[in-house]
Amino acid sequence: MSEVVGSGFYLTSRQSTVPSELGHHPVDFCDFLGASHLGLAGDMAVLCHRDLVGPLARDLLGTAGLHPARTVLYRTVPEYRDLLAQLPPRRVIFQHVHSPDEVDADRYWISRSLLAYLNDKAAISHLVPPSHAPRRDILHGEAPLPPGWQQAAVKASTWESVAGGMGTRLCTTPIAIRQALAEFRTAPAVVVEELLDSIGTWVLSYAARADGGVDFLGAAQQLSNGPCHTGNLMCETIDPEPVHIGRHVVANAAAQGFVGFAGIDFVHTRTGQWFAVDLNFRLNASTPMTLIGEEHRTPVMLFRRWHTDCPTSSAARAITVEVTAGRLIPLAVQTDPTDDRLVQRVACILRADSTAGLAAAVHRLTTAGLRQTDQPTW
Repeated sequence: MSEVVGSGFYLTSRQSTVPSELGHHPVDFCDFLGASHLGLAGDMAVLCHRDLVGPLARDLLGTAGLHPARTVLYRTVPEYRDLLAQLPPRRVIFQHVHSPDEVDADRYWISRSLLAYLNDKAAISHLVPPSHAPRRDILHGEAPLPPGWQQAAVKASTWESVAGGMGTRLCTTPIAIRQALAEFRTAPAVVVEELLDSIGTWVLSYAARADGGVDFLGAAQQLSNGPCHTGNLMCETIDPEPVHIGRHVVANAAAQGFVGFAGIDFVHTRTGQWFAVDLNFRLNASTPMTLIGEEHRTPVMLFRRWHTDCPTSSAARAITVEVTAGRLIPLAVQTDPTDDRLVQRVACILRADSTAGLAAAVHRLTTAGLRQTDQPTW
């Protein structure tokens, strides 16, 4: 990662510590997300909760051939905020915009205002070519719903980092649309967007380099179980059309001063069209699959988060076996605060030569007591 943005920076992948009215994850899950890039940060120091860099986590990263980054550790939310206040100005790379009450704007390397603008759900109207953006209306204040909307994706337009499906509702009736509008009434604006006839969603990853160039890193299909996101499956090939569109979007952002990683979500419709439906100017869940070295690549790779209903040592043993065999690359490992041998959560990349091999790995982990962590989709 430091090859893209440079050295001497501090990385925080954690979401804001201020709960949003649009929804928020539990504190410990936010801490877990904040450790997802320990093995890929390069020369950057990572702000990380102490429970995510224990002996087991470091041993697993080392066994997988990843080198844990330098860490700046905290244990509580107040400690995290104090750390941010102590870091040098303009040296912190925020993956998620934080509340103005948490941290001064001068700590951001990429300006807070630019990050907020780029990740606002309304930005598609400004950054994506009209032919590849869904039909949409942006409503401000008490503006009424324009006629003709029977179903829609309703999205809160806000500076807040509404990741993981927060701030979005998929509505299949006019009543559901109006309910979503009422739910998001505290947002500065609301986007009402065409609900596309989709055959699948792909996230395309890019890097906007410090020298102004834009690199396409790879693509992954989003997997879902009903309304829940269950992981990302790496694609060996992808239609060049969305690659070109995504590069155009990221180049637009780079021209405004953005440097870093971006994931552009594309829907492929039954009529063969590609539409950009979400812009995430940060490291995405699937980005690590595009950043690992060639020596780690296999024909089939799956990103997934797992948790245990009750922390057990059998989960730790199963993960260790898979890592030692080269079938699992750990990204974040959260252990019980009282016993490092008990795994609570793990984010990882599963590697296999075939879909059958991938299914076998999933079965082994499930048998050991690990459960996939589902998140609402947009």
